[in-house]
Amino acid sequence: MKKLILLFLLFTLQAAISYAANIDTSFKFSTIETGHFSIHFHQGLEDVAQRAASIAEDVHAMLVKEFQWEPREKTQVVLIDDSDFTNGQADVLPYNTIYIQIAPPSIDMTIGEYEDWLKILIIH
Repeated sequence: MKKLILLFLLFTLQAAISYAANIDTSFKFSTIETGHFSIHFHQGLEDVAQRAASIAEDVHAMLVKEFQWEPREKTQVVLIDDSDFTNGQADVLPYNTIYIQIAPPSIDMTIGEYEDWLKILIIH
């Protein structure tokens, strides 16, 4: 059983490590702290980071009320603009982390049908 748990943890951590390994090392990151989030972003995403921080806090209040549960630690949000597609990913190990590719959705993506695609990615 211990081997099975260890194997599970290794596979889970691999996703976070492999994603982080793909971040361009020339980016200079800054962080915005809110009551429940640390928003990490690179140069050029300052306005998006401010918007994401506001959205994240609004969504947090809505979800805490809905689920009657609140994370003990701040959630890490990493905003990256290094691709041509809109996408996101969430990991819980080693920290609650949301990775968001900041690229406006193309017209053939269903996420573009929503009023605010960034809000949808943060909620999801």
